[in-house]
Amino acid sequence: MHIPDGYLSPQTYIPMYGIVIPLSIYAFKKAKKVLDEETLPLITSLTALSFIIMMFNIPVPGGTSGHAIGVAVIAILFGPWMAFLSTSLVLFIQAILFGDGGITSFPINTFSMGFLASFTAYYTFRILKGTLKDSLNAFISGWLSIVAASLAVSIFLGIQPLIASGPGGQPLFFPFGLKITIPAMVGSHILFFGIAEGIFTTVTLNFVRKIDPRFFSTVQIKAVKKRTLYIGLFTLFFIVLVPLGLLTENPAWGEWTSAHYQKILGFVPEGMQKFGGLYTAPAQDYGFKYLNSIASYYLSAVMGALLILLFFYVLYQLLYKKKNQFDRTFFLGYILVILLLTLSGNLYLLSFSLFTLFLLSGKTFFKLFKRAGAAILFFNSIVTVSYILLTYRTHTFSPHYVLLINLRTFTLTFATFLLIDKVNLFSVFSFSKTLTYAVTLSYSQILTFKRILGELRFALRSRIIRKPGKKEAYNFVSSSVYYFLNKSLSNSKEILQAMKSRGFNND
Repeated sequence: MHIPDGYLSPQTYIPMYGIVIPLSIYAFKKAKKVLDEETLPLITSLTALSFIIMMFNIPVPGGTSGHAIGVAVIAILFGPWMAFLSTSLVLFIQAILFGDGGITSFPINTFSMGFLASFTAYYTFRILKGTLKDSLNAFISGWLSIVAASLAVSIFLGIQPLIASGPGGQPLFFPFGLKITIPAMVGSHILFFGIAEGIFTTVTLNFVRKIDPRFFSTVQIKAVKKRTLYIGLFTLFFIVLVPLGLLTENPAWGEWTSAHYQKILGFVPEGMQKFGGLYTAPAQDYGFKYLNSIASYYLSAVMGALLILLFFYVLYQLLYKKKNQFDRTFFLGYILVILLLTLSGNLYLLSFSLFTLFLLSGKTFFKLFKRAGAAILFFNSIVTVSYILLTYRTHTFSPHYVLLINLRTFTLTFATFLLIDKVNLFSVFSFSKTLTYAVTLSYSQILTFKRILGELRFALRSRIIRKPGKKEAYNFVSSSVYYFLNKSLSNSKEILQAMKSRGFNND
Protein backbone atom coordinates (compact mmCIF):
# COMPACT_ATOMS: atom_id res chain seq x y z
CA MET A 1 0.00 0.00 0.00
CA HIS A 2 3.08 2.24 -0.02
CA ILE A 3 2.63 4.47 -3.06
CA PRO A 4 5.98 5.03 -4.83
CA ASP A 5 7.24 8.20 -6.49
CA GLY A 6 5.87 8.91 -9.95
CA TYR A 7 2.38 7.59 -9.23
CA LEU A 8 0.80 10.84 -8.03
CA SER A 9 0.59 14.24 -9.67
CA PRO A 10 1.82 17.46 -8.02
CA GLN A 11 -1.84 18.54 -7.84
CA THR A 12 -2.25 15.70 -5.36
CA TYR A 13 0.83 15.60 -3.16
CA ILE A 14 1.55 19.33 -2.80
CA PRO A 15 -1.83 20.12 -1.15
CA MET A 16 -1.52 16.95 0.93
CA TYR A 17 1.83 18.12 2.30
CA GLY A 18 0.01 21.28 3.35
CA ILE A 19 -2.51 19.15 5.24
CA VAL A 20 -0.24 16.51 6.76
CA ILE A 21 2.46 18.84 8.12
CA PRO A 22 0.07 20.78 10.43
CA LEU A 23 -1.53 17.49 11.50
CA SER A 24 1.90 16.10 12.37
CA ILE A 25 2.80 19.19 14.40
CA TYR A 26 -0.45 18.92 16.32
CA ALA A 27 0.14 15.19 16.91
CA PHE A 28 3.60 16.01 18.23
CA LYS A 29 2.07 18.41 20.75
CA LYS A 30 -0.55 15.87 21.78
CA ALA A 31 2.18 13.30 22.48
CA LYS A 32 3.06 15.06 25.74
CA LYS A 33 -0.26 13.98 27.22
CA VAL A 34 0.46 10.34 26.48
CA LEU A 35 4.21 9.83 26.60
CA ASP A 36 5.71 9.27 30.06
CA GLU A 37 8.02 6.83 31.81
CA GLU A 38 5.26 4.24 32.08
CA THR A 39 4.02 4.36 28.49
CA LEU A 40 7.34 4.98 26.71
CA PRO A 41 8.44 1.30 26.46
CA LEU A 42 5.07 0.11 25.17
CA ILE A 43 4.62 2.92 22.64
CA THR A 44 8.15 2.40 21.35
CA SER A 45 7.69 -1.36 21.04
CA LEU A 46 4.32 -1.10 19.31
CA THR A 47 5.73 1.43 16.84
CA ALA A 48 8.65 -0.90 16.14
CA LEU A 49 6.15 -3.72 15.68
CA SER A 50 4.29 -1.58 13.15
CA PHE A 51 7.53 -1.15 11.22
CA ILE A 52 8.30 -4.87 11.36
CA ILE A 53 4.79 -6.12 10.57
CA MET A 54 4.83 -4.09 7.35
CA MET A 55 7.81 -6.19 6.26
CA PHE A 56 5.68 -9.36 6.30
CA ASN A 57 4.40 -9.49 2.72
CA ILE A 58 1.40 -11.77 2.28
CA PRO A 59 0.87 -13.26 -1.21
CA VAL A 60 -2.69 -13.31 -2.53
CA PRO A 61 -4.34 -14.68 -5.68
CA GLY A 62 -3.64 -12.60 -8.76
CA GLY A 63 0.12 -12.37 -8.32
CA THR A 64 0.14 -9.49 -5.84
CA SER A 65 0.88 -9.12 -2.14
CA GLY A 66 0.22 -6.84 0.81
CA HIS A 67 0.75 -6.47 4.53
CA ALA A 68 -0.78 -5.37 7.81
CA ILE A 69 0.16 -1.95 9.23
CA GLY A 70 -0.17 -2.40 13.00
CA VAL A 71 -1.68 1.02 13.62
CA ALA A 72 -4.96 -0.04 15.23
CA VAL A 73 -3.44 -1.37 18.45
CA ILE A 74 -1.58 1.91 19.08
CA ALA A 75 -4.74 3.93 18.43
CA ILE A 76 -6.83 1.79 20.79
CA LEU A 77 -4.32 2.00 23.64
CA PHE A 78 -2.98 5.53 23.29
CA GLY A 79 -5.37 7.43 21.08
CA PRO A 80 -5.42 8.31 17.38
CA TRP A 81 -2.94 11.18 17.54
CA MET A 82 -0.23 9.05 19.11
CA ALA A 83 -0.93 6.33 16.55
CA PHE A 84 -0.74 8.87 13.74
CA LEU A 85 2.61 10.15 15.01
CA SER A 86 3.97 6.61 15.38
CA THR A 87 2.87 5.51 11.92
CA SER A 88 4.21 8.70 10.35
CA LEU A 89 7.59 7.93 11.91
CA VAL A 90 7.50 4.38 10.55
CA LEU A 91 6.59 5.54 7.04
CA PHE A 92 9.27 8.23 7.16
CA ILE A 93 12.00 5.74 8.06
CA GLN A 94 10.78 3.34 5.39
CA ALA A 95 10.80 6.03 2.71
CA ILE A 96 14.11 7.70 3.59
CA LEU A 97 16.25 4.68 4.45
CA PHE A 98 14.69 1.82 2.53
CA GLY A 99 12.82 3.40 -0.38
CA ASP A 100 9.55 1.78 0.67
CA GLY A 101 7.09 4.47 -0.38
CA GLY A 102 8.00 7.65 -2.21
CA ILE A 103 9.06 11.10 -1.09
CA THR A 104 6.39 12.85 -3.16
CA SER A 105 3.75 10.34 -2.07
CA PHE A 106 4.74 10.44 1.60
CA PRO A 107 1.87 12.72 2.73
CA ILE A 108 -0.69 10.50 1.02
CA ASN A 109 0.77 7.35 2.59
CA THR A 110 0.87 9.08 5.97
CA PHE A 111 -2.67 10.38 5.70
CA SER A 112 -4.09 7.02 4.62
CA MET A 113 -2.17 4.54 6.78
CA GLY A 114 -1.50 6.95 9.63
CA PHE A 115 -4.25 9.48 10.12
CA LEU A 116 -7.30 7.79 8.61
CA ALA A 117 -6.51 4.28 9.85
CA SER A 118 -5.77 5.54 13.38
CA PHE A 119 -9.01 7.47 13.78
CA THR A 120 -11.03 4.65 12.20
CA ALA A 121 -9.63 2.09 14.64
CA TYR A 122 -9.95 4.36 17.67
CA TYR A 123 -13.58 5.37 17.15
CA THR A 124 -14.66 1.92 16.00
CA PHE A 125 -13.31 0.41 19.20
CA ARG A 126 -14.96 3.10 21.34
CA ILE A 127 -18.34 2.77 19.62
CA LEU A 128 -18.40 -1.02 19.89
CA LYS A 129 -16.97 -1.19 23.41
CA GLY A 130 -19.45 -2.80 25.78
CA THR A 131 -21.52 -4.32 22.99
CA LEU A 132 -18.90 -6.86 21.88
CA LYS A 133 -16.12 -8.75 23.58
CA ASP A 134 -12.84 -6.84 23.53
CA SER A 135 -11.16 -9.47 21.35
CA LEU A 136 -13.85 -9.29 18.68
CA ASN A 137 -13.97 -5.52 18.98
CA ALA A 138 -10.20 -5.36 18.48
CA PHE A 139 -10.41 -7.59 15.41
CA ILE A 140 -13.13 -5.47 13.80
CA SER A 141 -11.30 -2.23 14.63
CA GLY A 142 -8.07 -3.49 13.09
CA TRP A 143 -9.84 -4.91 10.06
CA LEU A 144 -11.79 -1.72 9.41
CA SER A 145 -8.75 0.53 9.92
CA ILE A 146 -6.74 -1.02 7.09
CA VAL A 147 -9.79 -1.25 4.83
CA ALA A 148 -10.35 2.50 5.33
CA ALA A 149 -6.69 3.14 4.52
CA SER A 150 -6.90 1.04 1.35
CA LEU A 151 -10.02 2.93 0.27
CA ALA A 152 -8.21 6.26 0.66
CA VAL A 153 -5.18 5.01 -1.29
CA SER A 154 -7.38 3.62 -4.06
CA ILE A 155 -9.16 6.98 -4.38
CA PHE A 156 -5.91 8.95 -4.51
CA LEU A 157 -4.62 6.62 -7.22
CA GLY A 158 -7.91 6.36 -9.09
CA ILE A 159 -8.37 10.10 -9.57
CA GLN A 160 -4.99 10.54 -11.27
CA PRO A 161 -6.28 9.91 -14.83
CA LEU A 162 -8.98 12.53 -14.18
CA ILE A 163 -6.69 15.31 -12.94
CA ALA A 164 -3.43 14.66 -14.80
CA SER A 165 -3.54 13.62 -18.45
CA GLY A 166 -1.74 14.61 -21.63
CA PRO A 167 -3.14 16.40 -24.70
CA GLY A 168 -4.39 13.11 -26.14
CA GLY A 169 -6.02 12.04 -22.90
CA GLN A 170 -3.18 9.70 -22.03
CA PRO A 171 -2.64 9.51 -18.24
CA LEU A 172 0.58 11.12 -17.05
CA PHE A 173 0.74 9.31 -13.72
CA PHE A 174 -1.12 6.29 -12.34
CA PRO A 175 -3.16 5.07 -15.31
CA PHE A 176 -6.11 3.20 -13.78
CA GLY A 177 -9.35 4.88 -12.75
CA LEU A 178 -11.59 4.46 -9.73
CA LYS A 179 -13.58 1.61 -11.29
CA ILE A 180 -10.41 -0.48 -11.19
CA THR A 181 -8.52 0.78 -8.14
CA ILE A 182 -11.33 0.55 -5.59
CA PRO A 183 -12.38 -3.07 -6.27
CA ALA A 184 -8.78 -4.24 -6.66
CA MET A 185 -7.35 -2.61 -3.55
CA VAL A 186 -10.29 -2.52 -1.17
CA GLY A 187 -11.37 -6.03 -2.12
CA SER A 188 -7.99 -7.58 -1.30
CA HIS A 189 -7.86 -5.74 2.01
CA ILE A 190 -11.36 -6.84 2.96
CA LEU A 191 -10.61 -10.48 2.18
CA PHE A 192 -6.96 -10.88 3.14
CA PHE A 193 -4.95 -8.04 4.65
CA GLY A 194 -7.77 -6.79 6.85
CA ILE A 195 -7.97 -10.23 8.45
CA ALA A 196 -4.21 -10.14 9.07
CA GLU A 197 -4.54 -6.69 10.65
CA GLY A 198 -7.44 -7.85 12.80
CA ILE A 199 -5.56 -10.91 14.04
CA PHE A 200 -2.44 -8.88 14.80
CA THR A 201 -4.48 -6.29 16.69
CA THR A 202 -6.30 -8.92 18.74
CA VAL A 203 -3.17 -10.91 19.62
CA THR A 204 -1.18 -7.82 20.56
CA LEU A 205 -3.95 -6.34 22.71
CA ASN A 206 -4.39 -9.63 24.55
CA PHE A 207 -0.65 -9.76 25.16
CA VAL A 208 -0.64 -6.21 26.54
CA ARG A 209 -3.61 -7.08 28.75
CA LYS A 210 -1.61 -9.89 30.36
CA ILE A 211 1.62 -7.99 30.96
CA ASP A 212 0.05 -4.67 31.98
CA PRO A 213 -3.70 -4.68 32.73
CA ARG A 214 -3.72 -0.96 33.57
CA PHE A 215 -4.47 -0.10 29.97
CA PHE A 216 -7.78 -1.95 30.24
CA SER A 217 -8.84 -0.74 33.67
CA THR A 218 -9.88 2.58 35.12
CA VAL A 219 -8.14 1.59 38.37
CA GLN A 220 -4.45 2.39 38.51
CA ILE A 221 -2.89 -0.85 39.69
CA LYS A 222 0.75 -1.74 40.08
CA ALA A 223 2.38 -2.62 36.80
CA VAL A 224 3.48 -6.16 36.15
CA LYS A 225 7.16 -6.59 36.95
CA LYS A 226 9.55 -6.86 34.04
CA ARG A 227 6.84 -5.73 31.61
CA THR A 228 9.44 -3.85 29.58
CA LEU A 229 11.37 -7.10 29.16
CA TYR A 230 8.24 -8.91 28.04
CA ILE A 231 7.40 -6.20 25.53
CA GLY A 232 10.94 -6.31 24.19
CA LEU A 233 10.82 -10.09 23.82
CA PHE A 234 7.47 -9.82 22.03
CA THR A 235 9.02 -7.39 19.54
CA LEU A 236 12.11 -9.58 19.18
CA PHE A 237 9.87 -12.55 18.34
CA PHE A 238 8.58 -10.74 15.26
CA ILE A 239 12.08 -9.61 14.29
CA VAL A 240 13.22 -13.24 14.33
CA LEU A 241 10.38 -14.16 11.97
CA VAL A 242 10.89 -11.21 9.63
CA PRO A 243 12.51 -13.24 6.78
CA LEU A 244 9.07 -14.77 6.23
CA GLY A 245 8.32 -11.53 4.40
CA LEU A 246 10.73 -12.68 1.68
CA LEU A 247 8.74 -15.80 0.85
CA THR A 248 6.93 -13.95 -1.91
CA GLU A 249 8.40 -11.70 -4.58
CA ASN A 250 4.97 -10.55 -5.74
CA PRO A 251 4.67 -6.75 -5.63
CA ALA A 252 1.73 -4.92 -4.12
CA TRP A 253 -1.09 -4.20 -6.55
CA GLY A 254 -0.14 -1.40 -8.92
CA GLU A 255 3.49 -1.23 -7.75
CA TRP A 256 4.78 -2.87 -10.91
CA THR A 257 7.89 -2.28 -12.99
CA SER A 258 7.94 -0.03 -16.05
CA ALA A 259 8.30 -3.12 -18.22
CA HIS A 260 5.06 -4.51 -16.81
CA TYR A 261 3.21 -1.27 -17.51
CA GLN A 262 4.63 -1.25 -21.03
CA LYS A 263 3.37 -4.80 -21.50
CA ILE A 264 -0.18 -4.27 -20.25
CA LEU A 265 -0.73 -0.70 -21.48
CA GLY A 266 1.58 -0.38 -24.44
CA PHE A 267 3.21 2.66 -22.83
CA VAL A 268 4.66 3.88 -19.54
CA PRO A 269 3.04 7.05 -18.13
CA GLU A 270 5.32 10.06 -18.46
CA GLY A 271 5.20 10.89 -14.75
CA MET A 272 6.30 7.39 -13.80
CA GLN A 273 9.23 7.59 -16.20
CA LYS A 274 10.26 11.03 -15.03
CA PHE A 275 9.77 10.76 -11.28
CA GLY A 276 9.92 7.02 -10.67
CA GLY A 277 13.62 7.16 -9.83
CA LEU A 278 13.44 10.51 -8.05
CA TYR A 279 15.05 9.17 -4.89
CA THR A 280 17.25 6.16 -4.24
CA ALA A 281 17.46 5.16 -0.59
CA PRO A 282 20.72 4.07 1.06
CA ALA A 283 19.28 0.57 1.59
CA GLN A 284 16.84 0.49 -1.29
CA ASP A 285 14.25 -2.30 -0.98
CA TYR A 286 15.75 -3.33 2.36
CA GLY A 287 18.96 -4.44 0.66
CA PHE A 288 22.56 -3.91 1.70
CA LYS A 289 25.63 -4.38 -0.42
CA TYR A 290 27.66 -7.50 0.39
CA LEU A 291 24.76 -9.00 2.38
CA ASN A 292 22.30 -11.61 1.17
CA SER A 293 18.57 -10.96 1.25
CA ILE A 294 17.94 -12.61 4.63
CA ALA A 295 20.80 -10.80 6.39
CA SER A 296 19.73 -7.52 4.78
CA TYR A 297 16.14 -8.02 5.91
CA TYR A 298 17.27 -8.75 9.47
CA LEU A 299 19.55 -5.72 9.50
CA SER A 300 16.76 -3.50 8.15
CA ALA A 301 14.36 -4.67 10.86
CA VAL A 302 16.92 -4.04 13.61
CA MET A 303 17.89 -0.64 12.21
CA GLY A 304 14.26 0.44 11.97
CA ALA A 305 13.54 -0.67 15.53
CA LEU A 306 16.62 1.11 16.89
CA LEU A 307 15.80 4.35 15.08
CA ILE A 308 12.27 4.25 16.48
CA LEU A 309 13.68 3.68 19.97
CA LEU A 310 16.04 6.62 19.52
CA PHE A 311 13.26 8.90 18.27
CA PHE A 312 10.94 8.28 21.20
CA TYR A 313 13.77 8.50 23.68
CA VAL A 314 14.81 11.89 22.29
CA LEU A 315 11.18 13.01 22.18
CA TYR A 316 10.73 12.05 25.82
CA GLN A 317 13.84 13.98 26.84
CA LEU A 318 12.68 17.02 24.88
CA LEU A 319 9.22 16.97 26.41
CA TYR A 320 10.41 16.58 29.97
CA LYS A 321 13.62 18.61 29.77
CA LYS A 322 15.94 15.98 31.24
CA LYS A 323 19.16 17.71 30.30
CA ASN A 324 21.71 15.01 31.15
CA GLN A 325 19.86 12.30 29.28
CA PHE A 326 19.11 14.67 26.42
CA ASP A 327 22.80 15.45 25.98
CA ARG A 328 23.66 11.76 25.78
CA THR A 329 20.81 11.06 23.40
CA PHE A 330 21.76 13.99 21.18
CA PHE A 331 25.34 12.73 21.11
CA LEU A 332 24.18 9.22 20.17
CA GLY A 333 22.02 10.70 17.42
CA TYR A 334 25.03 12.65 16.21
CA ILE A 335 27.08 9.45 15.93
CA LEU A 336 24.29 7.74 13.97
CA VAL A 337 23.94 10.75 11.65
CA ILE A 338 27.69 10.77 11.02
CA LEU A 339 27.64 7.07 10.13
CA LEU A 340 24.59 7.43 7.90
CA LEU A 341 25.87 10.46 6.01
CA THR A 342 29.33 8.95 5.61
CA LEU A 343 27.90 5.79 4.07
CA SER A 344 25.25 7.51 1.96
CA GLY A 345 25.95 8.94 -1.46
CA ASN A 346 22.43 10.23 -2.02
CA LEU A 347 22.21 13.98 -2.59
CA TYR A 348 18.54 14.08 -1.59
CA LEU A 349 19.27 12.48 1.78
CA LEU A 350 22.23 14.80 2.38
CA SER A 351 20.16 17.84 1.46
CA PHE A 352 17.30 16.77 3.70
CA SER A 353 19.71 16.08 6.57
CA LEU A 354 21.31 19.50 6.18
CA PHE A 355 17.91 21.18 6.11
CA THR A 356 16.94 19.33 9.30
CA LEU A 357 20.17 20.45 10.96
CA PHE A 358 19.39 24.03 9.93
CA LEU A 359 16.02 23.76 11.67
CA LEU A 360 17.60 22.28 14.80
CA SER A 361 20.15 25.09 14.98
CA GLY A 362 17.41 27.68 15.52
CA LYS A 363 18.71 31.14 16.38
CA THR A 364 22.33 30.01 16.10
CA PHE A 365 21.94 29.13 12.41
CA PHE A 366 23.93 32.03 10.96
CA LYS A 367 26.73 31.67 13.49
CA LEU A 368 27.09 27.93 12.87
CA PHE A 369 26.73 28.33 9.11
CA LYS A 370 29.57 30.85 9.07
CA ARG A 371 31.79 28.67 11.25
CA ALA A 372 31.19 25.53 9.19
CA GLY A 373 31.83 27.37 5.93
CA ALA A 374 35.05 28.91 7.20
CA ALA A 375 36.24 25.58 8.61
CA ILE A 376 36.00 23.67 5.33
CA LEU A 377 36.69 26.44 2.82
CA PHE A 378 40.43 25.88 2.42
CA PHE A 379 40.35 22.07 2.58
CA ASN A 380 37.40 21.66 0.23
CA SER A 381 38.82 24.17 -2.23
CA ILE A 382 42.08 22.22 -2.47
CA VAL A 383 40.27 18.89 -2.87
CA THR A 384 37.81 20.23 -5.44
CA VAL A 385 40.41 21.98 -7.57
CA SER A 386 42.71 18.94 -7.44
CA TYR A 387 39.88 16.66 -8.50
CA ILE A 388 38.93 18.91 -11.40
CA LEU A 389 42.53 19.09 -12.64
CA LEU A 390 43.03 15.33 -12.38
CA THR A 391 39.78 14.33 -14.05
CA TYR A 392 39.52 17.04 -16.69
CA ARG A 393 42.33 15.59 -18.79
CA THR A 394 40.93 12.06 -18.58
CA HIS A 395 37.36 13.20 -19.29
CA THR A 396 36.09 11.54 -16.11
CA PHE A 397 34.94 14.70 -14.37
CA SER A 398 31.65 14.31 -12.49
CA PRO A 399 29.78 17.40 -11.23
CA HIS A 400 27.65 15.05 -9.12
CA TYR A 401 30.75 13.86 -7.25
CA VAL A 402 31.99 17.42 -6.66
CA LEU A 403 28.63 18.42 -5.25
CA LEU A 404 28.48 15.23 -3.18
CA ILE A 405 31.84 15.62 -1.43
CA ASN A 406 31.32 19.31 -0.71
CA LEU A 407 27.77 18.86 0.55
CA ARG A 408 28.74 15.87 2.69
CA THR A 409 31.73 17.66 4.23
CA PHE A 410 29.70 20.77 4.99
CA THR A 411 26.83 18.74 6.48
CA LEU A 412 29.15 16.74 8.73
CA THR A 413 30.97 19.89 9.82
CA PHE A 414 27.74 21.75 10.51
CA ALA A 415 26.48 18.76 12.53
CA THR A 416 29.67 18.80 14.60
CA PHE A 417 29.40 22.52 15.36
CA LEU A 418 25.73 22.03 16.22
CA LEU A 419 26.69 19.26 18.65
CA ILE A 420 29.24 21.49 20.35
CA ASP A 421 26.72 24.32 20.57
CA LYS A 422 23.81 22.28 21.92
CA VAL A 423 25.42 19.57 24.03
CA ASN A 424 27.42 19.61 27.24
CA LEU A 425 30.07 16.96 26.61
CA PHE A 426 30.88 16.78 30.31
CA SER A 427 27.31 15.66 30.88
CA VAL A 428 27.51 13.14 28.04
CA PHE A 429 30.52 11.35 29.52
CA SER A 430 29.63 11.81 33.18
CA PHE A 431 28.99 8.06 33.54
CA SER A 432 32.76 7.46 33.24
CA LYS A 433 35.37 9.21 35.38
CA THR A 434 38.07 8.42 32.83
CA LEU A 435 36.15 9.91 29.91
CA THR A 436 35.13 12.93 31.98
CA TYR A 437 38.77 13.48 32.91
CA ALA A 438 39.86 13.16 29.27
CA VAL A 439 37.22 15.65 28.08
CA THR A 440 38.05 18.08 30.89
CA LEU A 441 41.75 17.87 30.13
CA SER A 442 41.21 18.36 26.40
CA TYR A 443 38.86 21.27 26.95
CA SER A 444 41.25 23.00 29.34
CA GLN A 445 44.08 22.66 26.82
CA ILE A 446 41.92 24.09 24.04
CA LEU A 447 40.99 27.09 26.18
CA THR A 448 44.62 27.60 27.16
CA PHE A 449 45.84 27.50 23.56
CA LYS A 450 43.01 29.76 22.46
CA ARG A 451 43.99 32.31 25.10
CA ILE A 452 47.68 32.12 24.17
CA LEU A 453 46.91 32.50 20.46
CA GLY A 454 44.90 35.62 21.24
CA GLU A 455 47.80 37.00 23.24
CA LEU A 456 50.26 36.27 20.42
CA ARG A 457 48.04 37.99 17.86
CA PHE A 458 47.63 40.98 20.16
CA ALA A 459 51.40 41.13 20.66
CA LEU A 460 51.94 41.09 16.89
CA ARG A 461 49.50 43.95 16.30
CA SER A 462 50.95 46.01 19.15
CA ARG A 463 54.47 45.85 17.68
CA ILE A 464 53.69 47.01 14.15
CA ILE A 465 51.81 50.02 12.83
CA ARG A 466 51.01 48.87 9.34
CA LYS A 467 49.27 45.68 8.23
CA PRO A 468 51.62 42.66 8.43
CA GLY A 469 53.20 41.70 5.13
CA LYS A 470 53.36 38.18 3.73
CA LYS A 471 56.79 37.54 5.23
CA GLU A 472 55.76 38.76 8.67
CA ALA A 473 52.52 36.77 8.53
CA TYR A 474 54.43 33.65 7.49
CA ASN A 475 56.93 34.08 10.32
CA PHE A 476 54.11 34.61 12.80
CA VAL A 477 52.24 31.47 11.71
CA SER A 478 55.34 29.27 11.66
CA SER A 479 56.51 30.59 15.03
CA SER A 480 53.05 30.04 16.52
CA VAL A 481 52.91 26.46 15.23
CA TYR A 482 56.38 25.77 16.62
CA TYR A 483 55.45 27.32 19.96
CA PHE A 484 52.23 25.32 20.29
CA LEU A 485 54.00 22.10 19.36
CA ASN A 486 56.60 22.61 22.06
CA LYS A 487 53.91 23.74 24.49
CA SER A 488 51.89 20.58 23.82
CA LEU A 489 54.90 18.36 24.42
CA SER A 490 55.87 20.12 27.63
CA ASN A 491 52.26 20.09 28.89
CA SER A 492 51.93 16.37 28.20
CA LYS A 493 55.11 15.68 30.18
CA GLU A 494 53.90 17.79 33.09
CA ILE A 495 50.49 16.10 33.08
CA LEU A 496 52.11 12.66 32.94
CA GLN A 497 54.31 13.47 35.93
CA ALA A 498 51.32 14.86 37.82
CA MET A 499 49.31 11.71 37.12
CA LYS A 500 52.16 9.45 38.22
CA SER A 501 52.56 11.40 41.44
CA ARG A 502 48.87 10.77 42.16
CA GLY A 503 49.04 7.04 41.61
CA PHE A 504 48.17 6.76 37.90
CA ASN A 505 50.98 4.50 36.77
CA ASN A 506 50.26 2.76 33.44
CA ASP A 507 46.62 2.19 34.46
